[in-house]
Amino acid sequence: MDKRYSLDEMIYEGKGLMPCKWHIHATKWLENPYAANIIYIKYEDLLTNSLHEINRLCEFVNIKREQPFLEDLVEGCSFDNMRKKEVEQGWDNKNWKPENFFVRKGKIGDFVNEISQQNLEKFNNEAYIILKHFNYI
Repeated sequence: MDKRYSLDEMIYEGKGLMPCKWHIHATKWLENPYAANIIYIKYEDLLTNSLHEINRLCEFVNIKREQPFLEDLVEGCSFDNMRKKEVEQGWDNKNWKPENFFVRKGKIGDFVNEISQQNLEKFNNEAYIILKHFNYI
């Protein structure tokens, strides 16, 4: 059985995080030592301007898709449709407890209802530079 870590253990000690804490992982991508072409897409932007972000991705990977196809894609990947699919078909991940939704709420900023103020401050202090870079703070 996989060891499950508490949120405190993850935030304070980095336990159970793969490959490492988020801010370290994101910083490594930003360093880009191989000068790779990289596109950054934020979840918040996918929620608020899905079609625009999908078009950016298509342009980045140099594929052409008709707008009706992309509109259908956006609709099929909407929060409501993904939740419906999870309810009807389950979430095929043996490490995910079936009694918990993987597709949870789909609300920007809802993390503040899930994390203690102390843990949020710890995370924000550690990740301040990268959070600022991506305009989260």
